[in-house]
Amino acid sequence: MKIFKGLFIFFIALIPTIIFTVIGIVFSFIFHLVVFKWKTGLKKSGTYFFKMGLGIDQFANISMSPLFNLIMFKKNSSSVYFFGDEDDTISYILALNFYSKNLNGFGTFWANFLNFVDEDHLKKAIENKRIKDQEAIERLKTNLWTTLAA
Repeated sequence: MKIFKGLFIFFIALIPTIIFTVIGIVFSFIFHLVVFKWKTGLKKSGTYFFKMGLGIDQFANISMSPLFNLIMFKKNSSSVYFFGDEDDTISYILALNFYSKNLNGFGTFWANFLNFVDEDHLKKAIENKRIKDQEAIERLKTNLWTTLAA
């Protein structure tokens, strides 16, 4: 029964997401340009698209995890960091396993490709994750304190 509930929630979430994402992308780009003028609007749109890319990367980390966990790692690797956590990106997991020497040839190819496309991409992925996790801890402390104080 759990499979049906999971599939139901997936499709209930997917359908409006597809529809509203298309509308939201067009609206947000125009909104940034009109409200913030040209140069600042483009900068705001760049940040917006970066955050959307990050979310897509996290989604792909989950949706591709069974496949990636099968094809990216050396056989009998110890202390592997697996794909599939909703808060991680593909780049972050590749980076952890690249520096731990857990990737096979295919995984190493993708890690090197990301570093080629974006210099020090793997190091940036680890640092960005550290920063985001620290920000989340601070938000939790603040929100928890505010909630408990009320």
